[in-house]
Amino acid sequence: MAFLDRVRKIFSSRIAMVIYAVAIGVIAWLLVTDATNPSTEATLTVEVKFINSDVLAEKQLALSADSRHLTAEIKVSGRQSVLKKLRTDDITLTIDLSGIDDAGKHVKTANVPECAKYGVKIIDFTPKEFTVEIVGREEVSVTPANVTELNCEPQ
Repeated sequence: MAFLDRVRKIFSSRIAMVIYAVAIGVIAWLLVTDATNPSTEATLTVEVKFINSDVLAEKQLALSADSRHLTAEIKVSGRQSVLKKLRTDDITLTIDLSGIDDAGKHVKTANVPECAKYGVKIIDFTPKEFTVEIVGREEVSVTPANVTELNCEPQ
C-alpha cells in the first residue's frame, strides 16, 4: 500500500499538475494549428535547368533553341501557408547533359526535383523523360568588316 500512496502523491503534486497543463496546452495548440492551416496539394509549372552543359561546349556542341526552355509540372504538398508563398524558383528540376557525345536528339531522364522551402514535399512530376536536341557548334571567327585606319597624327 505504501507504494500506491507514493504514486498517488507524485501524480497529485504541483509539478505533475504543471506537466499535465503543459501537455494539454501543446495538444490543443497542435489541434488548432492543424485545423487553421491544413495540409494541401498544389501543382506548379517549373522550367528545367541543365547541369554539366560545359561538357557540351568542350565537344563543340550546344543545346538547340527549342530545348533550352523545357518545362515540367510538379505536384507538391505542404501546409497551406507555406504553399501560398512557394515560387517556381524554389523548386529545382535538373537534367544532366554530361553523357552526350554527339549532335542529334537524346532522351534524358530528369533528376528528382528538390525544393528549397522547409515543409514542402515533392509528390510527383511529369514528364520524367525529356527529348533534348543537341546541335553542332561551328567555329566562328570574328573579323571586323569595313574597318578604316584612324590617323592619330596631330594636325
